[in-house]
Amino acid sequence: MKPMLILFHRYLFSKSYNEIPKGFEVKKNIHVKYKAPGIAEKLIIEATRNEIYDIVKVDYIIDDNREIFDSLRNAGITILNKKVKEFKRLGLKFEPKYQTIAEKIYSVYPLDRYSTYTPFNNASVGFINKSNAGKFLANSTTQAPSLYYNKMPYNTFDYIINPEIVEPVVQFVCTLTMKYDLKKQ
Repeated sequence: MKPMLILFHRYLFSKSYNEIPKGFEVKKNIHVKYKAPGIAEKLIIEATRNEIYDIVKVDYIIDDNREIFDSLRNAGITILNKKVKEFKRLGLKFEPKYQTIAEKIYSVYPLDRYSTYTPFNNASVGFINKSNAGKFLANSTTQAPSLYYNKMPYNTFDYIINPEIVEPVVQFVCTLTMKYDLKKQ
């Protein structure tokens, strides 16, 4: 998986902000490919040093998704076979000619898994008003909504490969559904 950081750069012609031309602004998209996640932080630091403040998005490029889905499918087949053996141990008898199987494979990208929240809105002590005999007046501050990464929940899956997620990643899903008709007993 190779993430790609997309930065948005505005050229303002002035680094000191003493004189900024009005009515003319050049905009340019910058695409940077990198492999190690730590490089993104270094790129952001360098971008801010060069007055680039708008980070548009990070794209994730997956080269081997077929291999990933094949390994998920194989794990799913192993789980299905184990469940069939367990049901047979319970005494259930299946009609082999009336079995069906369905497969659904998909991937979930980090951009789809971000959720918003608004931090707790608290009042801050702003100033002392002399006309009110030194009483503190509280200023109400409004908090802007923020984002957090919300990985897919694991409670609907029988098996998870690499469950420990410490940063946004592409999550791959393979769902196998098998239907058997029971024999009349």
